[in-house]
Amino acid sequence: RYDQIVIHEGNITASDQRQIIGDLNIDIEFIDITSHFETGKKRTEEAKENPPAICKYYDSNNTEYGYKTMCDFWFRLFCTVIPRRYKSVLRIDDDVILEPNLTDPTPEDSVLFSSAQYQGPDAAEVIHGLEQLSREFAQENNLIWPSDGEWRSPITNVMYIKMTFARSSIVRKFQEYVDKSNCIYSNRWGDLPLWGALLTMLNLPEHTMKLRYSHGSWGGKMLGQE
Repeated sequence: RYDQIVIHEGNITASDQRQIIGDLNIDIEFIDITSHFETGKKRTEEAKENPPAICKYYDSNNTEYGYKTMCDFWFRLFCTVIPRRYKSVLRIDDDVILEPNLTDPTPEDSVLFSSAQYQGPDAAEVIHGLEQLSREFAQENNLIWPSDGEWRSPITNVMYIKMTFARSSIVRKFQEYVDKSNCIYSNRWGDLPLWGALLTMLNLPEHTMKLRYSHGSWGGKMLGQE
């Protein structure tokens, strides 16, 4: 029932694509975002040389430009490659294994954003400056921000988003505000705390999809509802 889109870093060749489609016997659209990763590497190098005032530079092993670019893509850039004919997107990362025999997780049409699970913002060393920036943005745009500076965030390795919401003016405005700070590429602000901050400012409810899965990069941790 769903169109399948595979977004990759240029590492799935044309012959690979043909074999995947043949093996699965379903139509798949492949989208190459190599250019985003090339730009991300340059921006990370620039941030290392000249980190912004609002956030410290963070890179645990000097190879995190790929992760930073992925975060920027899923917070800010995916709208530029998702065909406009789609009214919503269900993101599923490639290290996610869904439990079998799941029912359709797609929320009702009124839901703008949904995740299988919510948590706090992220580790302190990779959200340095984000609370300050979010508070300033909320004040400038007459939005809500918690007085204690604490907010909850959706786990985004599986997430549903309505594309009209993703392309709305207030979302784009915050994305541009974050992009101007360059803190995704400096401090490694993740798409998880960024979406959490935005949903908090807009006072959107925590909508939870009925979805259960294991997440490979979190050691196979099970997430979502039973």
